[in-house]
Amino acid sequence: MALTELLNLISPHNNIILGDFNINWLVETERRPLYNMLVRDKHYKQLISTYTTDNKTLIDHIFTNITHLDIQAGVLKTCFTDHKAVWASFHNFTTT
Repeated sequence: MALTELLNLISPHNNIILGDFNINWLVETERRPLYNMLVRDKHYKQLISTYTTDNKTLIDHIFTNITHLDIQAGVLKTCFTDHKAVWASFHNFTTT
């Protein structure tokens, strides 16, 4: 699988992987291989948790293994495609 090869080539730290994977994260049997590869084995976190298409599928993903930043992510409505835009914002943790 190309994603496995990519993960073996890049640094194991501070990565963001995003795109249209055509794997519906809302269906456990569909997401299992991707979950096992990225979340279980490589300790990435899936930042998107709501549907990303007008068909109510979650196929546009943002994965990261960045743990030292406060991360917010979400989905924005678009008017020019059946996919929604996914976004992420990374901030330093604030201390008081």
